[in-house]
Amino acid sequence: MIRVYSEAKSQNSAEELSSRFINEVKSFS
Repeated sequence: MIRVYSEAKSQNSAEELSSRFINEVKSFS
C-alpha cells in the first residue's frame, strides 16, 4: 500500500493515486 502511494505521489497524479488505492483496498476486502 505504501509503495503504491509513493509511486502515485511521485507521478503527481491524484487520479492515479485514487485508482491504485481503490484497487489495493479491494484486494484486501
